Amino acid sequence: MNIETAILERRSIRAFRNDPVPQELVNRIIELSLRSPSWGNTQPWEVLVVMGEKVHELKEGFRSKFERDEPPNPDIPLPTDWPADCLNRYKSLGRDLFRKIGIRREDRESRRNYYLSMFQGFGAPVFIYVCLDRKLSQWALLDVGLFVQTVCLAATSAKLGTCILTHLVLYPDVIRKHLEVPNTKLIVIGIALGYTDKSALINTFRSPRVDMAEIVKWFK
Repeated sequence: MNIETAILERRSIRAFRNDPVPQELVNRIIELSLRSPSWGNTQPWEVLVVMGEKVHELKEGFRSKFERDEPPNPDIPLPTDWPADCLNRYKSLGRDLFRKIGIRREDRESRRNYYLSMFQGFGAPVFIYVCLDRKLSQWALLDVGLFVQTVCLAATSAKLGTCILTHLVLYPDVIRKHLEVPNTKLIVIGIALGYTDKSALINTFRSPRVDMAEIVKWFK
């Protein structure tokens, strides 16, 4: 698969099969992703690959927190304010997605079940976490973004699906407990990885992109 095809085929997968992913395949994806660029070649990312029983432990820990309605406390605060155009795109995503799978606005139970599925990584058998040392500046987040994008493209090329999920890091105390992550590290983001459930209606949803003319300016 060439890079253009991988970019076009990558999407957020929201339903995974239970099939385990061979460790050697995950290892190859990470190995390729370590070629990602970083500031001054600092390569600040610290990667945790979670499989098997540990994934189930995390899922149960997240489920317990969610069902008790415990407030999230991610290491990196969630955004609370958006420019109008970004806010409109954000709201449209949720509205269009729920319309696609038939969840109405007033159907609180179905919405809650969907949010729980996010904490479960949509059933993915592999979680990949990216952490940073707290001593690093905010610029290191750019490096993490480059690494995460490469993971997703490498996974797409390997016929695997991914979903980048803030819900996998909303309860960092669960992660620290089961993966022994010290407080000196920021748990930045989680990626759900696995084989796409092609029979799931939700996986036919694709978020739109704005026209290039709206966001790109040319200077000559």
